[in-house]
Amino acid sequence: IDMYAKDYDSSKITICTVHWPQPEAYNPAEEFSPTYPAATLTFIPDQGDILELTYKKCVELGVVFRFSTWAKQLIRTDSAGRVEGVIVQDMEDKYFKVLANKGVIMAAGDYGSNEDLVKHFCGGRTWPTMFTSRDAKGAVTNIGEGQCMGAWIGARIEDGPHAPMTHT
Repeated sequence: IDMYAKDYDSSKITICTVHWPQPEAYNPAEEFSPTYPAATLTFIPDQGDILELTYKKCVELGVVFRFSTWAKQLIRTDSAGRVEGVIVQDMEDKYFKVLANKGVIMAAGDYGSNEDLVKHFCGGRTWPTMFTSRDAKGAVTNIGEGQCMGAWIGARIEDGPHAPMTHT
């Protein structure tokens, strides 16, 4: 795709491959951080449009979004049952319970900014934090709180060493 062509409509969501086929001069042995040669996908011009469409469809289907709200503890009334909800904290530091109608989907990110978890699960390795992302209160993200919440109610975290996927 030539996004600079006259007939390119930047309002449309376009998913295209990047570097596939590989550039003729590509030599993985000469790369600073070699990776398996594969097709990488990107959204052009960005992901904003597709995220907005996804959000609108979710709202249309009855999904409730709570922005700037942090999950603090999963709710599970017995040690063998399913997760029924979550205790959350809002921007004013108020806590409340959110119960699920059908189930809880855990989408928690990673622990790359938590030196202790990285050291424990990545075979003793440590590296500088790769993420500079901050949450709505300015705290560092990617600290593994989702993994911890799961473990606290009995979920098992796969034994290490984990693959350090923060592209070090």
